[in-house]
Amino acid sequence: MNRFIDNWMKWFSRPRGVPQKDSLYYLQGGTKVGVRLKKRGLRGGLLLFTIAVAIGCGSTTTNQNKPIDASAISTDCREVQHALGETCVPLNPQRVVVVEGLETVLSLGVKPIGSTNLHLNMTLHLEDKLAGIENIGTNTSPNLEAIVALQPDLIIGRRQHNGEKYELLSQIAPTVLVEIEGSGDWKKLLREYAEVLGKTAEAEQIMADYQTRIDEFQAQMGDRLQETEVSNFHPRPDRLEVFLGKTFSGSVIADAGLPLPPAQRTEEPVFKMTVSKESFHKLDGDVIFVWINQGRNADADREAQAALKQFKADPLWLKLNAVQQGKVYEVPYYW
Repeated sequence: MNRFIDNWMKWFSRPRGVPQKDSLYYLQGGTKVGVRLKKRGLRGGLLLFTIAVAIGCGSTTTNQNKPIDASAISTDCREVQHALGETCVPLNPQRVVVVEGLETVLSLGVKPIGSTNLHLNMTLHLEDKLAGIENIGTNTSPNLEAIVALQPDLIIGRRQHNGEKYELLSQIAPTVLVEIEGSGDWKKLLREYAEVLGKTAEAEQIMADYQTRIDEFQAQMGDRLQETEVSNFHPRPDRLEVFLGKTFSGSVIADAGLPLPPAQRTEEPVFKMTVSKESFHKLDGDVIFVWINQGRNADADREAQAALKQFKADPLWLKLNAVQQGKVYEVPYYW
C-alpha cells in the first residue's frame, strides 16, 4: 500500500509538460501500465487517494499484505482495445479483480483475488474454486475501497454495469470493460476475456469441448431434435418468468438445435417474457425446465417452491402437454 501511495504522490508532484498530461496511470514498480483518462477523472482520483490512505492505515483485509511474486510480473504491457477505449494490460497479471464474469475467468484457468457476486446461488457449482477469493460486492455496486485494498494489477468486467465507474476503476489498476448484449452473448465474453488474460488457447479448447458435447447430443437425438420444443422459466409469487433465446440457457438450447415454442420465438432484443396464469399456454413445450433457487438464499428457495406449488395446482397447468407427458424438470438457478 505504501508503494501505491508513493506512486500517487509522484503523479501529483510530476513536473508540468509531461506527455499525455490528461492521463493518469496506475504505477507498478515505476512502470506505466494504465489507461488514458479524461481530466474530470482527477476529482475521482483524489477521492481514491483518500480511500487508499485510509485503507493503508487501518485495513486488515486478508489479501492486502499478500506477497506478490515479483519474478512472475512483467514490467511490460500490451495495448488491448475494449468497449471504453484502449488499456495497456500487464503481460502476466497476477492480481486480477473481476467486477463481473467470475465463471468465465475461472474457466480460463485464472483465479482472481477478488470478485463480485460471490454470495449468489449461481456460484454454488464453483464452491470448490472460491476459497481465497475476496468478495467485493455486487456486479452493479462493486466496493471500490475493497478493490483498492487488494492492490490488483488488472480489473476486468462488463461496460453495462460499471461503465460509469470506469475512470475510478482505472485509477486503481488497468481496467478493461467488455460490452455484450446479455448472458446469451457469453461466447463473446469468453473470447474477449481470453484476449485480455492471454488465454486464447484455453478459450479455443473450451469452445471445442463445448461443440463436441453439442455434436454428441445431436447424434443421440437424431430425428427428434427439431421436433422437441423446449421451454424454461422461473416461478415468482405472482407470475412466471420465461427465459428466451438471448439468455444463456436460451443460447445453449439454440446451439443444441432445439426449438423454442412458437410463442417464445422473437428476433427482438428481449431476454424474458412474463406469463400469467391465463397465459400458461405460452410456456408449454415438449419439455419444460423450471429454474429453482437452490442453496444460498433460503427465503428465495421457499418463495419459488411455494409459487411453483401454487401454479401446479391450477387446472390450466395440468393441461400443458409437457405436464401431461411427465416432462417437467427442476434445475438449479445457476443454470
